[in-house]
Amino acid sequence: MAHFPGQLKKLWSKWEIVGMVLFSLFLQILLIMFGSRRKRITRIWIRVLVWSSYLLADMVAAVALGVLSRSQLGEIGDNIQFAKENSSLRAFWAPFLLVHLGGLDTITAFSIEDNDLWLRHLLNLLVQGSVAFYVVLKSWGTPSNPIGNAIYSLRAYFANEKRWSGSMAQCNLISSSFEIKTIKSLSKFIGIDREILKHLHVSWEHINDNLKDLIFENLLEKGNEIIEHLQDKENRRTRLLAQRGDGVLEKMKRLEEFRWCTLSVEFNQSLFIWHIATDLCYYVDQQFHSKQRMSKFLSDYMFYLLVVKPNMLPKGISDSGSRYRDASDEVERFFQARKKEPSNGTAREARTTLFRAKQEELEDAIAIPIDTTPTIPGAYGSSKYLLVHGCKLAQQLQKLEAEKWKVISEVWVEMLTYAAGHCEWRDHAQQLKSGGELLTHVRLLMAHLGLSHQYQEILLS
Repeated sequence: MAHFPGQLKKLWSKWEIVGMVLFSLFLQILLIMFGSRRKRITRIWIRVLVWSSYLLADMVAAVALGVLSRSQLGEIGDNIQFAKENSSLRAFWAPFLLVHLGGLDTITAFSIEDNDLWLRHLLNLLVQGSVAFYVVLKSWGTPSNPIGNAIYSLRAYFANEKRWSGSMAQCNLISSSFEIKTIKSLSKFIGIDREILKHLHVSWEHINDNLKDLIFENLLEKGNEIIEHLQDKENRRTRLLAQRGDGVLEKMKRLEEFRWCTLSVEFNQSLFIWHIATDLCYYVDQQFHSKQRMSKFLSDYMFYLLVVKPNMLPKGISDSGSRYRDASDEVERFFQARKKEPSNGTAREARTTLFRAKQEELEDAIAIPIDTTPTIPGAYGSSKYLLVHGCKLAQQLQKLEAEKWKVISEVWVEMLTYAAGHCEWRDHAQQLKSGGELLTHVRLLMAHLGLSHQYQEILLS
């Protein structure tokens, strides 16, 4: 500052603290507005904005505290007198910086790795907290701080606001199998694997209130069932968490009809089969209604998790990537055998063709001789049967008529809660930095309602 003109130096000394504190406040406002929205918005721009604001927030607050502490000690020459004249200004801004250093409830950490470095953050907190305490002790003479209290109240308002994931990803087996020929040719030419191409078929749907209500009512019913059986609550909780469609079917007295595609197969096989069947039933029906749409959204969301984010699903299941490739090949071979390759514009026609195909026709088209007797669980051990069994389930579900979409929607909700309950907490936490998943919000709601082994009851007298 020695080489700056006197007027400029005086102007900088006058506005230095104000500028630093206002910039720190600006960063805090950005984090309040967008810190929690990243759980519901998966766009790149919001991640960059939150990430940069998160990194700058502590740095700017620490620098501002350094400026305040420097002004407490005073500097050579004119700054000593200036420091004395602005002691009330320091007393006004010091509590703001203390609040800023405390962080926000909307974003306590940007990623799970930040929590792993908690010792480093603890040391920073101690050092910065000591500086803040010194500034407050020297500057703030009054015992109360109405401005700080107002800020805490504002933070509490935002923190207590209940938020759902705003949208959920969608991926569909049959639609993704009808890839544009140029993309296929290009992928073969430059060596792009289909595992990468499957990301091109992801779309997004808004989560409406009807879907939220369906999920909540299902979880609330299970939570109440535990409360009604307190003497045997642990066994009851374990049984409820293990249900993956069979619980709903048993309650409707239809488990034996559908055991072959639920309990008799692995979870990811069951998910494939129900996804194909739901897709076919959705397009075969001429009229759309609420449960039908919700079933389709949940089906495509769970399929998205299966092929794009399999780490979010229960551990120990067979390779979903190979099952996706096999099922996609089956769809392509079926339509190639009929010398017909539907486009997205004839989605209903494609599903209707598959739905009406006889089992023998499907087997001949995909060139897989199989025994589909549902009483033999081993018959479903290979991923080569998924399209055939999906069509078989669709025809079986169609016979339920008016009860069909109630069965399908509740089976999908139970599959969703099963997946949420068996995903590791660390995997849930990892998703928060990239927008969050509906699955994670369901898991938190389950824990709140007692549908978690980590749940602890507090008995009230």
